[in-house]
Amino acid sequence: MKIGILCNSLSWGGLELFMGKLALWLQQAGKEVIIFCPTNSRIEQYAITNQLPYQPFTTKWKYADIMAMFRLKKMVQKNEITHFFIGHSKDISLLALTKKIVGLPCKLIYPQQMQIGIDKKDILHTFYYSQLYKWISPLPWLKENTLQRTNIAAEKIQVIPFGIDIQQFTNHHLSKEKAREQLNVPQNTLLAGIIGRLDPSKGQEYLLRALPLVRKAGINVEVVVIGEESHADTRQYPQFLYNLVKELDINAYVHFRPFQQDVQIAFKALDIFVMASTTETYGYVTIEAMASGVPVVGAKAGGTAEIITDQVTGLHFENKNYEDLAAKLIDLFQNPEKAAQLRNNAQNEAISKYDYRKQLDGMLA
Repeated sequence: MKIGILCNSLSWGGLELFMGKLALWLQQAGKEVIIFCPTNSRIEQYAITNQLPYQPFTTKWKYADIMAMFRLKKMVQKNEITHFFIGHSKDISLLALTKKIVGLPCKLIYPQQMQIGIDKKDILHTFYYSQLYKWISPLPWLKENTLQRTNIAAEKIQVIPFGIDIQQFTNHHLSKEKAREQLNVPQNTLLAGIIGRLDPSKGQEYLLRALPLVRKAGINVEVVVIGEESHADTRQYPQFLYNLVKELDINAYVHFRPFQQDVQIAFKALDIFVMASTTETYGYVTIEAMASGVPVVGAKAGGTAEIITDQVTGLHFENKNYEDLAAKLIDLFQNPEKAAQLRNNAQNEAISKYDYRKQLDGMLA
């Protein structure tokens, strides 16, 4: 078995990091893996840093890039690839056409990382998806979403929770004081944090709007926002957040920090983690927070609503409702015993359910 992984993206977020980690974990499991990615991309740098084999590959057109199809077939044959993981849904069409038109000799597998927002039951999408060997959904609701929105045969869809390296989070012994020192945030205050791309869909706005309400309740809490703007994003969302901080007069209590290579340090610094994404498909940071033993308050939306069991492994707040978010933060800050119980339940569930080794077992099977 030789495994190819296509990550035809210049961005660097959860999707791209997942594909990089999948390649690394498969290699560590003794499988031969090659990443196909654009030159000078972040995923290429990840491959170089982690000594993963890779092949430069990109396309000029979204669909019928005939020359790219022949290049890809040649590389697949040369490297004797038997199974090919597709990182982004937009690349399914390229691989499907390559398989049909030029005879790509391998099985195509798509690990679903985005929900399907509109029906894709037309002739073209039905054809594209028919060329897949397996469609892997990390949560049951995503499988149902796929069945409702496409004509994919149910037997092609398999639910396998995507995992993380649990031990990196459970065995990270850095103290909270040292973590805050490295993150350069205050020591003598409560700290709520949000981690993710600076993007409207990630909901940083709602945590910022909730902060004055929590402080008004007499709770000495500050906020750290960790992440960077998406590649080539022209919406200027970071500037919107900076302006919002000034408008709410909370500049002294909000700390912006860039993407953290060692995200475990960030979790160690937090008292509460907030997952405010409005349309989160899965949410690795939610699972990482659970594994780190940080109480989670998450929007009741998408995969977050399924990963977090309300009042058991975390708290839900109404999606896009900063007042409800503030109420849930106040609840946990004022009830540390409750926060501790939720934290312990969440960490135990992360250990039992979301270790990447279980993901690999399912995929390799």
